[in-house]
Amino acid sequence: MQRLSPLMKGLVETRARADAECFRLSLLIESLTLKLTKTQAERDSCDQLISRINNQIQPDQIEPVNAWQGRYGKRGAFRQAILKAITLAYPNPISTTEIAQYLQATFNLFFAIPGQRRTWAHNSINPRLRELVNSKAIQRIHDPSANIGKAGLWLWIPPDQASTDLHALAANAGLPTVGAIDQDYPVLEDCLEDDLPR
Repeated sequence: MQRLSPLMKGLVETRARADAECFRLSLLIESLTLKLTKTQAERDSCDQLISRINNQIQPDQIEPVNAWQGRYGKRGAFRQAILKAITLAYPNPISTTEIAQYLQATFNLFFAIPGQRRTWAHNSINPRLRELVNSKAIQRIHDPSANIGKAGLWLWIPPDQASTDLHALAANAGLPTVGAIDQDYPVLEDCLEDDLPR
C-alpha cells in the first residue's frame, strides 16, 4: 500500500467521513421522501373524503396538530422529564438550552434541520416551563428584560423551601432575580439553533 503524507492521510480520512455522511443523508432523504409521499397521499385522501361529506369545511384551513404528540410515552411524561432535568441540576440553575439537550437525549429526538429543532423547543418546552412556574414547582431566576438573546435560567423549588430562600440563593450565586412572571415572555431564544446538538 502506498505511504501517504500526513496531509494526504488527513484528506483521505476527511473524504471517507464525508462519503459516509453523504451515504447516511442519502438514505435519510430516501426514507423521508417515502414517508412524505405516503403521508401526503393519506392527507389528500382525507381531504377528498372531508369534501364529500361536508363541502363547508375547507381542508387546507385545518390547523396541523403537534407533530411530536405521543412521542414521549404516557401523558405527562414530557413535563416530568423537564422537571427532572431541573431537579437534577439543583441547587444550581439550568438553562433552557440544557433542558432541551436533556430532552433530546432522553427521548432520542433527531432534527433534520436546526429550524425544526427550534420550532419543537419553542412549541413543546416553553408551555411546560410556564406551567411549572405557575404551579410553583420551579422558579424563573433570570430577568426577561435583561436576558434578550439568551436562554432562560430555571431553578427547582423544593416543596419545603420558601421562595424567599430561593431569591437569596440566586442572589448569592450572582444571578439576577425577578418577582413577577411575564406569561408572554418567549423563554427559548433563537440562540438554541447553534447551541443544541444536531
